[in-house]
Amino acid sequence: ENKKYLVLREIYGGGVIKLLANKESLASCDIAVFVHDRPSRNRCGTSQQRPQILG
Repeated sequence: ENKKYLVLREIYGGGVIKLLANKESLASCDIAVFVHDRPSRNRCGTSQQRPQILG
């Protein structure tokens, strides 16, 4: 049986640079998807406007 896992991870600030600089960090991934969420004054309003990717 070939199990697949969905792993969601929040990365702050300079963490993206560190993640992409290390070749082994994404080696076990079949697919990597990056979503950029820019800061907003009204966090509740923007979270309702985000599209549902999985569901």
